[in-house]
Amino acid sequence: MAVAPDLIVDVAGSGRDRGRAHGEVLRGRIADALERWDAEVGERMGIPAADHVAGLLAATRFVPAIEASTPDLLEEVRGIAEGSGVSFERILAYNLMDEIKARFMSTLSTQRVRGSRVLIK
Repeated sequence: MAVAPDLIVDVAGSGRDRGRAHGEVLRGRIADALERWDAEVGERMGIPAADHVAGLLAATRFVPAIEASTPDLLEEVRGIAEGSGVSFERILAYNLMDEIKARFMSTLSTQRVRGSRVLIK
């Protein structure tokens, strides 16, 4: 796999404007990254990435929490979605992968200590 050189995107304006510029300039890279992520989600979780995204956002309160604490960043994510031509939900879920992994590992560790089996869909 060839690695593309780093690219600096100079953005300004509101969160939405910054995100839209980011999404437009990096549209191809975003599409490539999401294609790899979709395959990984399908392989690891055994479900289509779209089902994972829908389930994740339905089962958590990430959107209201982000809206309350960092609304400008949420607007930036909305702008990235608009600029890249990808749904807001998909861009948001992709950007939450560290939080998702941390939550999964915390849940897994807690349940192992208690001797429970873990089933995460």
